[in-house]
Amino acid sequence: MKTASVFLFGFLAIGVLNGTRAEGAVKKVTVCDLEKNPDSFLHANVEFSATLRAGSKYSRISDGACSFFFAFGDDYQTYGNRFSAKKNAQWRLMRSLLINSNNKNDCPFFVRAIKARFRGVVERVPATGTIPPDEMPVEIIFRSVSNVENVPIHCVDGSTTK
Repeated sequence: MKTASVFLFGFLAIGVLNGTRAEGAVKKVTVCDLEKNPDSFLHANVEFSATLRAGSKYSRISDGACSFFFAFGDDYQTYGNRFSAKKNAQWRLMRSLLINSNNKNDCPFFVRAIKARFRGVVERVPATGTIPPDEMPVEIIFRSVSNVENVPIHCVDGSTTK
């Protein structure tokens, strides 16, 4: 009986240590960090808070004056299942607010926005055509999201969003 208890305790301790190490591998960054030096975060797991704007010509995440390209892990077809997303209640809320938003506005494009805490991996956009793979831009592929909230959009003169 004592051997079973020691084994169980050891198993739990190893599990906790592995979970802590995996959590520690996530770099807490800002959108400005990503924008200023994207190559330094290549292949890294990162976490940050930002506003996501969808519906404009180039959907991006932003934080103040800084912005960065993104992709969703649940529909990122180029990599197949390599970057699966944690599709929990927060993920479904995010997708619902971005797809089925009742935030109808008079913007030139049907712009939707959310604010959230994102976690994902930084990768190069897959190469297409004649551009070499190491010259492709860098983006973050979202794998999980938390603290999702809707951001109201107000267009001024029908051309910009606040």
